Amino acid sequence: MNKKKVLLTKNLLTMDGATKIVYDLIHEMDKETDDISFDWFLYSPDGHDNVKRFREMGCRIFLDKTQKERKKKSKLLYFATKYIKIIKFLKKQKYDVIHINTDDMFRFDLLIAARIAGVPVRIIHSHNSQGENMKGIRGKKFLQKAAKVLVEHNATELVACSESAAKWMYTKKGAKRAVVLNNGIDVEKYRYNEEWRKNIRHQLGVADNEVLLGNIGRLSEQKNHAFLIKSFAALTEKCPKAKLLIIGEGPLLPDIKAEIAELGIGNRVILIEKTDNANEYYSAMDLFVMTSIHEGLPLVGVEAQAAGLSCVFSDAITRELMISDKVSFLALSEGEDKWAEALEKVIESPALVDRNRADMVRDKGYDITSSAEKLKRLYTRS
Repeated sequence: MNKKKVLLTKNLLTMDGATKIVYDLIHEMDKETDDISFDWFLYSPDGHDNVKRFREMGCRIFLDKTQKERKKKSKLLYFATKYIKIIKFLKKQKYDVIHINTDDMFRFDLLIAARIAGVPVRIIHSHNSQGENMKGIRGKKFLQKAAKVLVEHNATELVACSESAAKWMYTKKGAKRAVVLNNGIDVEKYRYNEEWRKNIRHQLGVADNEVLLGNIGRLSEQKNHAFLIKSFAALTEKCPKAKLLIIGEGPLLPDIKAEIAELGIGNRVILIEKTDNANEYYSAMDLFVMTSIHEGLPLVGVEAQAAGLSCVFSDAITRELMISDKVSFLALSEGEDKWAEALEKVIESPALVDRNRADMVRDKGYDITSSAEKLKRLYTRS
C-alpha cells in the first residue's frame, strides 16, 4: 500500500507551541500507523535542534532556497520565479496533502501553488489569534479581508487551534466551517508527580516553604515577559517567599535579564533557556502565569492544567483555555499592582495544593490521541 505523502510547512522550526504540537501529532500518528510519510518545507533553516528531531522521525526537510535571490531581482520577478519553482517542486514530489501551519492569512500563496500543482488536500492551520506581519501597513484591514477570501477559495480544509484562532484567520463564514483541532497533549506525561517536584525544586534551590510561579514560552514581544516580571516584582513586596521560574529562549532574553537586574529581583528569578524535561518542571511549580498580548490556544496552558496547577492568564487569551476549575483571567489593563494582588490571592487559596486535574484535561478532549485521530481523518479525505 502506498503511503499518504504529507508536506508540512512553517516559516521556521523554533520550539514554539505550534512546532511542538505538530511534532507531538506526528509522533502519535507514527505510533498508531505506518501509512503516512511527512516532509517539511521551511522558509528559514533556524531551529536546527528541531530540524534534527524531525529528521530522526523520518521527515525530509526542504528549504526555500529562493530567499537568497530576493535582493538580486525585482519583487515581481522574484515572486514569479519563487512560485514557479514551488509549483514544480510540488508536482515532482506528488504530495497528497499540504498542511500549512501559520498565524498568517497571507499564506494563501502556498495554497494557490498547491492547487495549481494538483495537491488534492490543502489544509491551512491557524495557530494564533493575531499575527505579527502587518504592523504599520496602510489598508491592512482590506488586505487581510482579501487574503481570507483567497485562503478559503484555495484551501480544502480550514483548521484552527481555537475558535479565536479561527476568527483571526478566516471570514465569519469560514470560521463557522473551520475544524477546531484541540492542542492535545500526552496527559500522563504531565500528571503531577511528587518525586519530580522534590528533585526539580532541589536543583533550582527552591525551599519547601517558598512559592514558585512559572512561565514557559518563547521570549518574544507576544509573551509580554516585561509585564510578568514587573508584576512579580510587585508581588515580592507582599510575598517575600515567592520565586519566579521562566523557561524559554528568544530574541528578548537580553532585555529580560536587564529588566530583572534593574528591578533588583535577580535572586528571586530563575531563567532556563532550554530543557528536555519541561513536563517535570510543572510539578515543581505552584502557580502558572501567562501575560501574553495574544495567543491561539497556548499548549503550555493545557500542560499546566494537566499538572494540576492554578493558572492566571491574561484576558487576551481565549476563555476556551479554561479546562480545569483552577483558572482565572485578568485584564492586562489592570496594571502590575492589580496583577500582584490577584496572584497573592491565588497563592493564599487552599486550591493551590490540590493537584489532581489530569483526568479533567483528558475528559475535555485535550488528549493527543484524539487530536491525532481527528487530523488523520482530514489527511485521508481525498
